[in-house]
Amino acid sequence: MITSKFTVDQFQATVQADQAAIDNAKTQLDYTQIKSPIDGRTGIRLVDVGNVVHATDTSGIVVITQLQPISVVFTLPEQSLQAILNQGGAHGGLPVSALDRGNTTALDQGSLTVVDNEIDQTTGTVKLKATFPNNDLKLWPGKFVNARLVLTTRKNATVIPSSVVQRGPQGTYAYVIKPDKSGGDASD
Repeated sequence: MITSKFTVDQFQATVQADQAAIDNAKTQLDYTQIKSPIDGRTGIRLVDVGNVVHATDTSGIVVITQLQPISVVFTLPEQSLQAILNQGGAHGGLPVSALDRGNTTALDQGSLTVVDNEIDQTTGTVKLKATFPNNDLKLWPGKFVNARLVLTTRKNATVIPSSVVQRGPQGTYAYVIKPDKSGGDASD
């Protein structure tokens, strides 16, 4: 009976040793592959086949850039900060549109995720970051885009092209032609 118990213990130890050997082999096999921690698109490789690489190399093998979702960092004048904060922008969620260089084509719709914690003293601007799903891959890393942050929506408001708005000593104004064909100005 005692011999049987020792035999069972011996076989259990053998199974555990075999399992440890299997786990070790799996770990060694994992070291033969390099896996990215993010999904994305690879750029041009930085090393060629046959080059020796080390874990301590600072140049890396390839640059992987995440495309979905993608973030856009943009700036606004510091005068806009209070309006953004009043609309809850510090907590994110305000709608942001990404437009092409000419401000004519909408590339994607996203939301504000971060308002920077300081104003850049050299430019008088505050940095903001918006995240876009980028399902159609219209946004690309490094691409120039115009960001349009929506703070409020006014219903039944009169809209005019921005090109007719003039700047004067008292602020912005536009000329309005009245029904009797006489002119006047409509101040901001």
